[in-house]
Amino acid sequence: MRQWRENIGQDIRFAWRTALRSPGFVLSAAGTLALGIGATTTIFSILSGVLLRPLPFPAPERLVQVEQWDTRSTASVVYLADMEDWQRQSVAIESVASYWFTSKNLVDVPDPERIQTVSADRSLFRVLGVAPLAGRTFADNDEPEVAVLSASLWKRRFSGDTRAIGRKVSLDGRTLTIIGVMPESFQFPYRAARTEMWIPSRPSQRLSRTSRTNAAVARLKRGLTLEAAQQEMNAFSEQLAAAYPATTLGRRTRLIPLAESVGGKVRSALLTLLGAVGLLLLIACANVANLLLARA
Repeated sequence: MRQWRENIGQDIRFAWRTALRSPGFVLSAAGTLALGIGATTTIFSILSGVLLRPLPFPAPERLVQVEQWDTRSTASVVYLADMEDWQRQSVAIESVASYWFTSKNLVDVPDPERIQTVSADRSLFRVLGVAPLAGRTFADNDEPEVAVLSASLWKRRFSGDTRAIGRKVSLDGRTLTIIGVMPESFQFPYRAARTEMWIPSRPSQRLSRTSRTNAAVARLKRGLTLEAAQQEMNAFSEQLAAAYPATTLGRRTRLIPLAESVGGKVRSALLTLLGAVGLLLLIACANVANLLLARA
């Protein structure tokens, strides 16, 4: 062991003396390797967080994104009447919640700002299975004038004080009572801008077959496969087309694993970037090898 340590020490001293004799060569080699390694590490960290790491929800494999299309819609939507039918009749879906996102002005504060908000069914947090950091989430009998904050907004506006629970905030002139704060790791939906506030949606007084919202998330029953749930959705679509041909003809429903929905739009781009920076690392290694060969 002592001989090994002496050899290591001699190698380090020799490398240090060599570096002092040729600082330009050392800086060129180190900079080239740092560029390749840094770019590769950065892209892999992003890819790991988006595609490889499981979503921070209990049993995330049972969570699915619900999308619908018909002859009237040019983008994916969710029809509210259909969703109520799934909740009552489905043997594959345990619970489902619709939501839509927008941005609103947080006023009546020293520095008003525009924040990302989500209006959602009161069952949203139960579907996702995430407990609040402080306070509580929506209850079925909550009025629409309550709000759940993100941890970042709570810390930024209320210094992380638990006494913020029960306080009033004004959102576009609408007064809301804070009832809870979500954990720092909680993010839903997954979009470019993080959601800062969740508000219960106002119940529709007249729900027609054409009433719709942006999106919905559902939790499958334990032991049910995605294939079985999708077959059930296909059967529901056929039943609706037969019962309401004037409004639901051509309507289709698709269930997508939530993890795939989150990473699907950027998966190809991230894999392409990872391949590109991997090639960059190989070029950097080849350049350093050429420098060493030329020096030798």
